[in-house]
Amino acid sequence: MSPETVASALHKDPRIAGLLLGAFVGDALALGPHWVYDPSTIQAKLGTVSGFNDPLTPYHPGKKAGDYTHIGDQMWLLQQSISDSRWQFEVTHYFKRWKAFWDDEKTISYRDKATKETLHNITKGLPMMEAGALSDELAGPARGMPVLAAGLIHGQSVEAMIESIQEQTALTHRSADALHAAAFLARLIQGLVTGLDLPKAIAKALGASAQVVKDLGVKATSPNLASVDTTTAISTLGQSCDMEEALPACLLLLSRHGHDYKEAMVQNVMAGGDSATRGIVVGGVLGYYHGQSAVPEAWRKALTTPPF
Repeated sequence: MSPETVASALHKDPRIAGLLLGAFVGDALALGPHWVYDPSTIQAKLGTVSGFNDPLTPYHPGKKAGDYTHIGDQMWLLQQSISDSRWQFEVTHYFKRWKAFWDDEKTISYRDKATKETLHNITKGLPMMEAGALSDELAGPARGMPVLAAGLIHGQSVEAMIESIQEQTALTHRSADALHAAAFLARLIQGLVTGLDLPKAIAKALGASAQVVKDLGVKATSPNLASVDTTTAISTLGQSCDMEEALPACLLLLSRHGHDYKEAMVQNVMAGGDSATRGIVVGGVLGYYHGQSAVPEAWRKALTTPPF
């Protein structure tokens, strides 16, 4: 597919552009308070977040407002690899770019546990598809939003999209649970493609998912959360990167704030913890559901490196 054809596809279906912009903006908005686990600290230092901020923690040295976290950096690499491959996901092409990024001494990006373990396994001589960490962090599947966008542009089946996003995930996150989460994201987007509203698309995707994902869906709808605000609910579910905490928190945000992209993103970052992973997942889903116009123009224009 030529660049002109891709541009035409994004123009004709602003939902696909919204998926990409929604995910990248969700990550960039989270950079400021990322990995601050005390919501009161976020409120005290940033107020109610209304735009991009420099990072509050030392985990993102050299980063500034408008940049991506390390998760967004890898998603941007994936996006560029797909763009260079006529909007096809080619795992070897992406893997070479991913490794070169981390091998470059000039790279400014946080090396999380999964990245370190994957790079270590590569130095041990493990093959590309066997070097990934046995990590269940939701960041691996979340990073695959551009893979889903490419699948939509080419009209792929849900099975083909699941295969692609799971392949992307396995490069750094090879646990079965991470792969199940990747499949859920593909099913959720495909449900929206068919015209289902968001609650029905979530329910259908959960129904077709592995039991571990179904159980996390139940966790997200616990009656104990009904009477508390979103920040308290996410603190109760867990604010960490692990799928067991991050996925239910994403589902809660989609359930409570799925009607409004901006509101969902603000609620996400104010809750603290790994808001970047949640921002990518929730931002991508709502960007597709509502279209790119739902992503505030001021946020889009403030990105240091826009996805397209």
